[in-house]
Formats: sequence, structure tokens, C-alpha cells
Amino acid sequence: MLSPYRRFYLAPRPAKEGLFVRSIGHFSALFGENEEVKVAHFAEFFWCLEGSAEFRLAGKKVTISRNEAWFYPVGSLHDYRPCREGFHYWWVTLEGEGTEALCRGLDLKPGRLRPGTCPEELFRSIDAKIRSHSPEDRLFCLAQLFRLMTLLALPGGKPSGLVERAKELMEESFTSPQFNVAQMAELLQVSRVVLSRQFSQQYAMAPSQFLHGLRLRKALELLRESTLSLKEVAQMSGFSSQEYFIRVIRHTMGDTPGAIRRQQKDPPTLPSP
Repeated sequence: MLSPYRRFYLAPRPAKEGLFVRSIGHFSALFGENEEVKVAHFAEFFWCLEGSAEFRLAGKKVTISRNEAWFYPVGSLHDYRPCREGFHYWWVTLEGEGTEALCRGLDLKPGRLRPGTCPEELFRSIDAKIRSHSPEDRLFCLAQLFRLMTLLALPGGKPSGLVERAKELMEESFTSPQFNVAQMAELLQVSRVVLSRQFSQQYAMAPSQFLHGLRLRKALELLRESTLSLKEVAQMSGFSSQEYFIRVIRHTMGDTPGAIRRQQKDPPTLPSP
């Protein structure tokens, strides 16, 4: 039997127009505890953890249960109610100019979705920062919600030959600084949106992140195992310039490429027994 629980936060409204994560909540509702029926000017996404709920859309009633989700688009009537076993779920809303276009671009269909296991860490990361007034935190929340939406857009566990071809292509081509996600999508004859959505679903990261990781791993390997100059390391790892390579290493590793190389050559002296 579920225990009743309600936790939600509303974001401060931004001064400028544009997309923003409006609110987020984590609820455990019992049978008979129905939310207010309303027409909403924002998009709302639900992801069921336990139990089930009956949702209504365009005159139809649909029940969703564990590992299923629901999408209410902008301007729809929000009408849902827990079933007898209760309804434990996360929900999040997106508001602002461009909301409808983003949902269309991801090919999200209103109604029930079957994405698989709920990525609670993404919901929690939004929950932790949504009350912040910082532009950086607002952008972080929006990025996390975009990751959630890409997961919702593709059924969980669906095998993707496209994703495997993309992974192989990146592993073969990452050392070329000119190679990027746009070029890869063109070679695979698919849109960047579709490629990003399917890759994120299977590997829980964007293809650009995977490509960046390949370059970083190769660079660290060359730094530690060769005497190549920094310029040569950058070129052979696929970075566009030595300066960009140094910035990436500093940001990721917290140290300069030279310091990382010296640490490899001069390991710390151990105290005498």
C-alpha cells in the first residue's frame, strides 16, 4: 500500500521570454485524491514509479502503470486520477515560447508513452536546482529536461542499428577535428534530432558527449605514454586547436596537460617503511 506523499517546486519566472522548466514534483497519491482538472498553458510529463492512474485526453480514458509515462501538450485539458492501488510518480512541466516546436521536433505524441525505467536521477537533478535564480542553473534544468524528453520519445530497450552505426563511425573518425555530429548525421542520412534522441536513449548521453569522451581519452593516453608536443597531442586526438585542447584538459581534469604529463613521469615518493 502506498503512503501519501507530495513534494513540488515552482521555478521563479524568468525576466526574458523563452523556454524554461516551470515546475517539478514527486507525488504518491491514493485512490480518490484527484488533482484539479484544468486547461494548462504548459507541457507536462508524468513518469510512473509504482501503481497506476487513469488519464483522460480527447474523450478517451487510458491507464498507465509502472515504467510508463504520459504527455499532456500545451493547451490540453489535464484530467487524471489514481487507480485503487495508488499512483507514485514524478512530473515536470515545460513552459515558454518554443515548447510546442520542441515537442514536435522530438516527435513526442500526446498520451501514453512506454519509455521504460524512470531515470529518477534526472528528475532529482532538476528538483535540486529549480528554485535557483541563477541563469546557469535555469539552463542546467532545461538541459536535464531535454534529456528526459529524448528518453520519453523512444520506447525503452528498442534496438537501434542507427545508434550502433553512429558509435562505430565516431570510434573510426574522432581523430579528425573536422568530424562532428552534423557531419555524422549527414553520412547516416538522418536528422540530428533523431540521432540525438536514439543515441541518448541507448547510452544515456548525447552523441556529442560520446565523441568528446573519445577525444579526451585519446589525449590523456598520448600525454601519459608519449613525448609528443601538446600541439601534436591535440591534433592526433581530434581537437581543433592546442588552445582549445588545453582548456578542455584544465576544465575536465583540474590541471594542465604539462602537469598531468609530469605526474606520470614523476610518481610521488613513498615514505620509507
